[in-house]
This record gives sequence, structure tokens and C-alpha cells, in this order.
Amino acid sequence: MPDYSACTNRTCGQRAFCARYLMVWSTFRQSISDFAPDPETGVCRDQMPTKDPVTGRPPFPLIPLEQADDRYPSDGDKP
Repeated sequence: MPDYSACTNRTCGQRAFCARYLMVWSTFRQSISDFAPDPETGVCRDQMPTKDPVTGRPPFPLIPLEQADDRYPSDGDKP
């Protein structure tokens, strides 16, 4: 599977609809970034849809929003 960069932005309003935020992280190696929406438009150009437009299925395994939010107890604990 390709190495998609995961998003760790817990304050993003689009995180519940973003595969980057909800993806299951690799146990071997995972690239992460704090992607953020444009402050003026609120649109994140790095957002990945949670469903493939052709098949209607997730592009890769996803976890529930609550589980994704709990990856870090607080923002100060990020690697």
C-alpha cells in the first residue's frame, strides 16, 4: 500500500470526513503532518474523501472519529 501522509490536526472541522485523519496507521512506518484548512475559505486542499467516488468504499481501512481523536491524549504529546 502506498505511504499516504496521515493528518494529526485534531482541531480541523473536516476531520470526520477526511481519510487522512481516520486512516489506520502503518505499524512499520507512517508519515504524519498537521494539515490545516485555508484560514479564509475553511477548505483543506489536502483532504482525502472517506469513500471512493466509483466504488463507494473507503480507499483504505478507516477507524471511528473518537478512536482517531484519542491517538494522542493531548496536543502536547505529539511526536
